Amino acid sequence: MPVRQRTGKAPKAKGPTVTEKMPDLLTAKLDSLTPEQLEMIKQRRAQEGEVKMTKGEIAMLLASFAAMVTLTSGLMIGIAWYFGARFDLAWERLFTNQPKTPAP
Repeated sequence: MPVRQRTGKAPKAKGPTVTEKMPDLLTAKLDSLTPEQLEMIKQRRAQEGEVKMTKGEIAMLLASFAAMVTLTSGLMIGIAWYFGARFDLAWERLFTNQPKTPAP
């Protein structure tokens, strides 16, 4: 069995590719349509272009956002606590009337 050398280049496709054919296909189809059909296509595209989310989708989006923020914050605080962060002192200073810096 002969060994093929790898050149790093993809083999050339025979004939025009799909992206090369598309402009011809689109223009051929649009040229054969009547003005009424073109107007209908424009109206459909305008209607389909409007993205409307339902209340359930909005709720799921907000819930997933809140879950990710909570998870990320919890993970960061947990790692900081594991490595020795003193949150008890921070909470004490935040919720009491002690000065922010210790007295000399």
